[in-house]
Amino acid sequence: MTDITTVAAKEMREILGGGSRRSLLRELVFVLMFGVFFPLSQSDAWSAGAAAAAFYLVIPLFIAGPHVADSFAGEKERKTLETLLATRLPDRAVYLGKILAACVYAWGLAWLILLASVAALSLAGGGLFLYPAPVWFAVGIGSFATSLLIAGVGTFVSLHAETVRAAHQMMMIPLIMLVFGLSLGLPAIFRALPPGTQARLMAWAEGITATEAVAWLLGILFLVDSLLVWFGMRHFRRGRLIGA
Repeated sequence: MTDITTVAAKEMREILGGGSRRSLLRELVFVLMFGVFFPLSQSDAWSAGAAAAAFYLVIPLFIAGPHVADSFAGEKERKTLETLLATRLPDRAVYLGKILAACVYAWGLAWLILLASVAALSLAGGGLFLYPAPVWFAVGIGSFATSLLIAGVGTFVSLHAETVRAAHQMMMIPLIMLVFGLSLGLPAIFRALPPGTQARLMAWAEGITATEAVAWLLGILFLVDSLLVWFGMRHFRRGRLIGA
């Protein structure tokens, strides 16, 4: 675990200290737009919690994406990959450390956006505003789950890309497949089920609370995350990369 945190700390210093002005400006825009503008312009929807919960599950994909694309492809471009791989750090520590840094950064920025929206809605309403429980659940656990999702996809893609731009482009393919697979595939599977099974599933869905629905979603996300990380570690071998 110490080796993993060592790599993660090194990556985090690069993210925080080496970020370009353009990158920092983009993330400031994220905070202002999604932490101030949207909550104030759509205050009823955000105060109810559903829009906010959905947003906090999605935004880490855009925050962590650029950093995981840079994780290995950027090292190749900067000619620093062989130096990193020449250390005595285990393969698992290098791979998981890069994933952990991107996840923690995206998770932290999601919290910053949440706190900015709480402050904006409190000032606009003239009193302390607090989101319903599912929103805090979505930020506290859900934003890390979706960060881990993009990190699992992105680091694997970055390993096989020669440039950061190529990694960005390659990352879009599995994400689009995942989004369309869930949005189109699940309804198609539901329609193919017998009517009695459909009725039982509908009755079950109507009987669960918002918190339970978020918990089910997060359970599925963490299962997918675990498979992606396991697959990535199985295919990460420094011997294949040194001198490649």
